Amino acid sequence: MRFIIAIVITLLTISSCKKHSTDWTNTQTIIKEALHDVYALDDENAFAYSYGTGNIYKTKDGGVHWQKIHQLDSIFFEQIQFLNDSVGWICGSPNKLYKTENGGKDWIDYTLKQEPKDILIYGMYFKDLKNGYVATINRYGSKKNFSKIYATQDGCKEWSLVNTIPGVIFNLEEIQGAMYGSGSYMIIKDIDKKEEWSYSFLDTLNKVSGIRDIQISDQGKMFGTSTRGYILERTNGVWSANKINKNMLRNLTWVKDKTWIVVGDPFSGVGNIMISYNDGETWEPYQNYWPGIHRIKKSKNKLWAVGKQGIILTKEIRSFK
Repeated sequence: MRFIIAIVITLLTISSCKKHSTDWTNTQTIIKEALHDVYALDDENAFAYSYGTGNIYKTKDGGVHWQKIHQLDSIFFEQIQFLNDSVGWICGSPNKLYKTENGGKDWIDYTLKQEPKDILIYGMYFKDLKNGYVATINRYGSKKNFSKIYATQDGCKEWSLVNTIPGVIFNLEEIQGAMYGSGSYMIIKDIDKKEEWSYSFLDTLNKVSGIRDIQISDQGKMFGTSTRGYILERTNGVWSANKINKNMLRNLTWVKDKTWIVVGDPFSGVGNIMISYNDGETWEPYQNYWPGIHRIKKSKNKLWAVGKQGIILTKEIRSFK
């Protein structure tokens, strides 16, 4: 009897995994290196790049085919952003910031001349063609890190120092008209203001570690991801932390209604894609056998995810029930 019950449970588990996974499109390409980020202009056009080889790729057919459009030096890029078909930026380490004005065919070097060559540029966000921000990671001696926030008002030709933040800032996001920065044990609001910035969240117990991403839904629900398996949730202006697995949670996106997806590394075998259908009240494994997934992004009708071993996943939003 126990044997029969075990078989039934196994079959149900397999059936559940198939239900969750068969409507993802796993694009088969010649790309083998790890992909670090993806940026979708719309449901057909998107950019991705490799981590360490400097290759930049583009698709024009919804992710079916990808073409290498440029190769920079073997730089460890961190983020990419485009505002239209022509103008985009990419940042990384050591101290690298490039801009394209022709859709990625050529890239102009706008390295921060006022900073040492070995600093890291992790966070980047451009509001429009002229106004943008970057967050550098600097170091006092051998251990103590801090971040500098720079602003440009001319499309990144000139940069001015806004402020210096204790700790590390990984990500910059504009949420409800305010600029946020997330990083080591903290989320900062108004990070673009020299005097008025404040801690929206500060982990004084050193529990959640690095906060890699923060996002908000159309209904105003706000979540963040932590490198120790925590989902951070803001309710009535107050943040709480909920541990959903032991994985490094890297990135998340609101899908539609009350549905959210978070992605990361499959360290514990629980799942490197987790899903919530009820605005974060509960989370469940959505996929557990892809290689590590670094970023997931959303265009109008599609999800785009990239990660290790050149993996590129797409999924139609309408396929979510």
